[in-house]
Amino acid sequence: MRRVSFENVVAPSLLPTPCFLAYNKRNPRRVILQPGGRTLRHRTILTALCPAIALFAATNSFLCLSGRAAQTSSTAESAVPALGPEAQQKLNHLQAALRSAHASHHAKNEAAALIQLGDFNLVISEEKQALDAYNQALALARSANDPTLEASALIGIADCRRTESANDDAHRTYQQALDLAQAAGDIKRQAAALNGMGWVNDNTHDLQKGLDLHNQALALARQAGDLDLEAQILNRIGADNDDLGNTSKALDFYNQALGKWRAANDIDGQAKALNNLGILAAESGDPSTALADYTQALPLYHRAGDRAGEAGALNNMGVLYKNTGQEQKALGYFFEILPLQRALANRNGEAAALNNLGNVYSQLGENQQALDAFNQSLILDQSLNNPVGQAGVLLNIGEVWVRLGEIQKALEALEHSLALFATSGEPRGQANTLNAIGVVYDDLGQPQQALGYYTRALAMYKDLNDPDGEATALNDIAGIYNAPDQKQHALEIHNQALQLERAAQNRDGEARTLNNMGLVYEDLGQKQKALESYQQALPIWHAVGSRDGEAQVLDNIGSLISDSGNPDEARSYFAQALPLAAEVNDPLREAQIFHNMMLNEKAARPALAVFYGKQGVDLLQHVRGQIQGLDPALQKSFLATKTDYYRDLAALLIARGRLPEAQQVLDLLKEQEYADYVRGETANTLQPLALTPAEQQAKVEYDKSTAHMIALGEHWLALKNNSARTAEQEKTYQQLFDELDAASKGLNDYYARLYVAFGSNIEANRQLADVKGDVSRLKRVLQDSPHTVALYTLVGKDRYSVIVITGATAVAREFPIAEADLNAKVAAFQQVLRDPARDPRPLAAELYKILVGPAAADLDQARAETLVWSLDGALRYIPMAALFDGSKYLVEKYSIATITPASIASLDTPPKVANLSIAAMGISRQYQNDLPALPAVAVELDDVVKDPQAKDAHGPLPGTILLNGDFTQQAMDRLLERDFSVVHIASHFVYRPGDDSQSYLLLAGKDTDSAGYHLTVADFRDDQRLSLENTDLLTLSACETGMSGSASNGREVDGLGTTAQLRGAKAVISSLWDVNDVSTGSLMADFYKRWADGVGKVTKGEALRQAQLDLLEGRLSPKPGAGGRGLGVVESAPAPQPGPAGYAHPYYWAPFVLMGNWK
Repeated sequence: MRRVSFENVVAPSLLPTPCFLAYNKRNPRRVILQPGGRTLRHRTILTALCPAIALFAATNSFLCLSGRAAQTSSTAESAVPALGPEAQQKLNHLQAALRSAHASHHAKNEAAALIQLGDFNLVISEEKQALDAYNQALALARSANDPTLEASALIGIADCRRTESANDDAHRTYQQALDLAQAAGDIKRQAAALNGMGWVNDNTHDLQKGLDLHNQALALARQAGDLDLEAQILNRIGADNDDLGNTSKALDFYNQALGKWRAANDIDGQAKALNNLGILAAESGDPSTALADYTQALPLYHRAGDRAGEAGALNNMGVLYKNTGQEQKALGYFFEILPLQRALANRNGEAAALNNLGNVYSQLGENQQALDAFNQSLILDQSLNNPVGQAGVLLNIGEVWVRLGEIQKALEALEHSLALFATSGEPRGQANTLNAIGVVYDDLGQPQQALGYYTRALAMYKDLNDPDGEATALNDIAGIYNAPDQKQHALEIHNQALQLERAAQNRDGEARTLNNMGLVYEDLGQKQKALESYQQALPIWHAVGSRDGEAQVLDNIGSLISDSGNPDEARSYFAQALPLAAEVNDPLREAQIFHNMMLNEKAARPALAVFYGKQGVDLLQHVRGQIQGLDPALQKSFLATKTDYYRDLAALLIARGRLPEAQQVLDLLKEQEYADYVRGETANTLQPLALTPAEQQAKVEYDKSTAHMIALGEHWLALKNNSARTAEQEKTYQQLFDELDAASKGLNDYYARLYVAFGSNIEANRQLADVKGDVSRLKRVLQDSPHTVALYTLVGKDRYSVIVITGATAVAREFPIAEADLNAKVAAFQQVLRDPARDPRPLAAELYKILVGPAAADLDQARAETLVWSLDGALRYIPMAALFDGSKYLVEKYSIATITPASIASLDTPPKVANLSIAAMGISRQYQNDLPALPAVAVELDDVVKDPQAKDAHGPLPGTILLNGDFTQQAMDRLLERDFSVVHIASHFVYRPGDDSQSYLLLAGKDTDSAGYHLTVADFRDDQRLSLENTDLLTLSACETGMSGSASNGREVDGLGTTAQLRGAKAVISSLWDVNDVSTGSLMADFYKRWADGVGKVTKGEALRQAQLDLLEGRLSPKPGAGGRGLGVVESAPAPQPGPAGYAHPYYWAPFVLMGNWK
């Protein structure tokens, strides 16, 4: 039973949650970085918001996370909240004092009153009024020639500039104030100016320099005996120490500041210190102390009229409730903040509130609402030119995209986030994003790349003294250790993470780790311990409201119980998990649960299992369509982790006799392989699987009844084609029809059970459209192709299956062999085929027994003459023609072709051989050092083409030759505009697996003859001038047009052939290895002559077979010394073996395969 995999969590997400300290003119506002969520891995994933909280200095804003933005963005601007009675009384008093001073016409008194009013306006978040008051005070102080008042006014102006993030302007203004205060000997203003300059350095991330300035200011403030100013500086020093990781020092300075503010009876200051103490407690894993501090701070802010500080405390309380699993309480606080920030015109605060709302919705699995909030927050941060805020929101957005299966969008957001955090000097944000990117690569099947990101994140978390972040990274690192001998080490790492999470009271992280430990215990065979871990995780995730987590652990419990042989009990857990996964809209998790449900039901309720399997595959089809823009290697590794979904479903369908549906499933897999190769050809990869009528099953006695089905089918087809059947023949025809029809019909009573299983609200018994497209068309083609049999192969984990298809019916045959063993035999055979000095027949006979043996009797019954293969996996590395039955190669018995999904559309119509014309192009001379000359090419083209312009061109097909300097891209474009029915290209082809922009055909030049030109497969695919719409055959007489690397598994053969077919070619001949120049030329000349001379009576497949036999049976003599047609080939190919059949080895005759229309 496949399970859900280790959950990966994106550590502190974005500017995570916490908040800024209330802003005060000389007191820092800070924000807490909080973890944002989780990401996916193969077994199951979950959104986990770690409580890891990081602080950093910020401007006059509250950068946090989350938001039900969609519900709040359209609301009208709220009125600025009224001040409390105590604050209003103070404001009235200051305004009265100003009026009195103004009436006295005393400039100094009026300036002093304006400065006091400006200070209070900053406290109550009326920055514009504050700046206006300070500017008026500055003018009056200068008119009165009072440097002390002038310095005070400048400090107030600089405070306003700093809160607007105008740090350079603020620093210059503080310096002016400092110069005036020093000239006047005013140590109090000197202290205030130095403190402000230190704060500017904090804002620009030069914390050590900022701390030095604060310490200078502290000494002067103490000398001046100003308790309020001393407290402000102590508070700022505490924040710097906190940012530097000096927690104990930060705690001491905050407590000192609190004591001084209490002595000075400054309630706003007290609130600031308490708020910072709360943040420190939250970071240290003490949520109860943090909540107590915030609770004390909140009414003090309200009394002081500090509405921004009040919003900050509300935000911090929301963050705290979110991190302790009380999301609904958190939402209440964040909804209260949003209109407050809008009323204050605090766009920073609004962005933070939206971000926090999005974060909570993300944790609750409400992904669309989370995205709405995050996107609104991002727009605000961009308008504010706030790179740190943007980075945080992008991190959160990336996490949501991962959950939705939009992997490419997720990577783009996360990489953008990482760059912004790095340029902004935010190590915690970098750590969070590194871990998140690691999770994505983990999900894409790149564990080593993921481990690199996790390790970097872990080191940064340790430097930051962030236990929550450490736990997150440790959890993900443990998930990398999947080998059997690494499981104990993984368990040890998980235990480290669990201790950190429990110490920090991170309930969500604790549940995640317990779930992951359960998976490891399962792998170690300790089923009871695994169940206990899952059962501990389940109530925690339920308590914190994580539906994603519940879905994950319920699925894992169901899988464990199913593996233990209790499908009925497992079914109840899956039934709970599935609606939770659907609710959070996580397609990968839904697909995993559907797949596990399929495996659970396949024995007792196979038709229902098929239904579940199809749902899982359709979900993966959606995700695969979203990653087409990613690097091909990532697409391949992602597909490698998901291939079992397709193969398990296909195997189940074959076992139930539902062969056309199995064929469609395999086609989807093969079409994805082509899309991987060509980077983005997604025309068919998103096609959902069709359902048969009510998910019909094959008849119960399938295995027994199919023994003679092929013979019955051939008899039935012969009668069907006889329009003048006798009465007896008509009776036989109907009997045969009934027997064949039974193989594809299910039992009526089972349909009734399936109807109930699917739910009475679904039209379970309605007739759904049968499997669309290629399968039925292939059957129609075969009906008109006597003695032609299609062999559709499937390489399973423990067996090889082949679907034998004729125009009448289809049956499945099997051979028990592990996939790894089969692949090893294929690889060994591939090496033998490339070496003429080795005898290929022993390995060829072994593979014949496996690949053809199970269907041999069927082929005899069908009196097969032509075999049309659809090859799965590594089978595409080898030519079927070279299989050996003990006395003969397969080519000695059958014409052979291969097909891909792209081939089907072109199989109906045979070419009009009498009207064939050919465009032949080639390179015989050397154009670059690593590609030798090909002297046989010139002779080959002359032997193929009859061209009046070339005196030696005496071939069977009329046409035109472009050789060497004439073979440019421009000339080829013009030649192909003439719609030749045959296109023949003989040159070097260099293949780079998985990269069509680096795989190329060698031409003489682009527009004119030059030092050579690389026409890439990407160019060939995209250049509309290179049309093959009316081309019956494209022959690539070149080296290794099916060349592969060790990382591939045969996909490039389909990929290159499919590229040509999608451009219009009805058939393609390409090669599987580095071909011999001379034998290739001889084979091509022989092939075209036989095909053309046949005048429609000899198919392409048969002409190629006869040309291969001429080499095999020694009717062509060897010519030693010929080179190959590809990159890295030796100057001389291995010498042919002595004897009458010098080219008898498959090395010479077997590399070329015919793909597509074989007629």
